[in-house]
Amino acid sequence: DITRRLMGVAIILVAVIMMRGWLYRGPRNKGVYAAFGGAGSFLGGYCGVAAPVVTMYYLSAQRDTAVQRANILLILGAFAIIVIAVLTFEGRKTLITLLLSGALLVPYSAST
Repeated sequence: DITRRLMGVAIILVAVIMMRGWLYRGPRNKGVYAAFGGAGSFLGGYCGVAAPVVTMYYLSAQRDTAVQRANILLILGAFAIIVIAVLTFEGRKTLITLLLSGALLVPYSAST
């Protein structure tokens, strides 16, 4: 129940921040990267929603749209690889999981 509520609060908070147009205008250094990455990793590991925090951070950068999109796809792709590695290490991958992943890989890749 707590996880569900935290997930809802995180998603609504990021949605409100993005709808209001608030942008991060502070410095972009390793500490800031670590803070946003840590927040995204925590929410990704705990709730399965890493994308909102990372997306919000990269969209606030004054960069070309193609660079923003590439950064978002790169970090979320890396997160997916880490999740797959952890699930494999813990023995939670099954044949059904692999078949579903394979079936969804094509439409996901095409849309990306």
